[in-house]
Amino acid sequence: MKAQDFIDKILPSLLPLLFTLGMYKLIRKGVNINWILLGTVAFGLFASALGLL
Repeated sequence: MKAQDFIDKILPSLLPLLFTLGMYKLIRKGVNINWILLGTVAFGLFASALGLL
């Protein structure tokens, strides 16, 4: 069972909401958009390799 499926049973759309709020907070702190994008892609590749996504 993937993490998203388990969390969706508890509270649907929690992970996308937390992700969006996290990105908003990083943008408000002045983090460069390119670093945010690179970090998001790197996290996606890493989580996919571990079977989390």
